[in-house]
Amino acid sequence: MNVYEYIEKITDGATINEISERAGIVKSTLWRQIKNNTVSYENLIKIARSYGVNPITALVGVGAVTPQEALQGKMAGDLNDASETMLIEEVARRLHRNAIDADRPIVLNDFELAANDDNYRDAEGTTAEE
Repeated sequence: MNVYEYIEKITDGATINEISERAGIVKSTLWRQIKNNTVSYENLIKIARSYGVNPITALVGVGAVTPQEALQGKMAGDLNDASETMLIEEVARRLHRNAIDADRPIVLNDFELAANDDNYRDAEGTTAEE
């Protein structure tokens, strides 16, 4: 989605004049940037904030950053700030959502988790004969 389409979406089709006034952007600047499809990220952030949209969400929405980049750093801080009760509730929610059998122990090995699902992991290897 290009920047103009995204702005149209988050502003619910407001006019450029309405958007510029609400976001505190000079009208001629916003007109020019939208006409040339070169809306600056600074102005995109101003528009997002003025319409109650998280600026990071807006940057993801126009492809300026990936969802993974937006989440970097956020998750570690969130986990450190979460109480034990919040962590337990989140684990329970995920177990329920993913329908994991909570009556069986979760076995983690030192190698990648995908190896736990490998039915042939204990099979002996063979080599081609020359």
